[in-house]
Amino acid sequence: MHVAHRATPEAILPAPDGATKSTTTTTKYTPQLLLLGRVLLVLHPQLHVLAVWDLDSDLSTPQRLVSLPADFHATCMCHPDTYLNKIVVGSNDGRLAVYNFATGRCLYESTVFCVAADATQQTSTQQTIVQKQQVNSQHFVGKVGTLTGVSVLVASPGLDVIGVGLADGRVALHNIKYDETVVEFSNASGAGLRHDMFLTNTAAAKGHALAEGGGGAQGGVGDTGNTPVMAMAFRTGGGVPLMVAGGGAGVVTVWNLETRRLHGVIKVRLWKGGIQLL
Repeated sequence: MHVAHRATPEAILPAPDGATKSTTTTTKYTPQLLLLGRVLLVLHPQLHVLAVWDLDSDLSTPQRLVSLPADFHATCMCHPDTYLNKIVVGSNDGRLAVYNFATGRCLYESTVFCVAADATQQTSTQQTIVQKQQVNSQHFVGKVGTLTGVSVLVASPGLDVIGVGLADGRVALHNIKYDETVVEFSNASGAGLRHDMFLTNTAAAKGHALAEGGGGAQGGVGDTGNTPVMAMAFRTGGGVPLMVAGGGAGVVTVWNLETRRLHGVIKVRLWKGGIQLL
């Protein structure tokens, strides 16, 4: 990992012991980075380690290594506003964990999103699966009837609220202070949308049909099945509060957070890998 300041290289951060150096497709090692001022957080999913780097001190070794549980396969992380020295880490079985990276302690773990995609409540059997499940950290469990993974986390402008993107295409606004979901939208990744569904003027096409994402493969954009939400963003300026989301379908869905309805759909030219950043 290379550290640069205004295009000027400053240092090269060494990888922790055990990091995969292979460049093959199946074993490629890809850490996740989060810069908070002069503190760099590096999430190593394969090693179950969060490395904390102080960019103003010795860069030959991390300031701290935070160990994650062996059955917690991290997929993403975010830093909620006003949460000093704290981050939220998502896993591929739907769990959210709040860590204090200054002390290395796990402060809280949520299993709200470990519920099966077609279930109305979490059963004791599902809770057991969540505790015992160990799957490849490079894949999400996102099919209907199974547990669903967290694919992206984004801090929202609202206090204590974060955006959670899931592997089955849903997005949710979640209050991490009270561990409660504020609102949830289906098929935010836009899988299975037809061009005629957002070109027509009918209310059904603009609202419910798009939100549910039905329509099969005729004139389809991306997959007809659920695809993970890979990118999210919030409007932070004045005007209508909006949230956007995208994924492998090559469609950006825009959501009105006041009315809690679909605001619009932006067609994006689909490229390999889908929409990774918004």
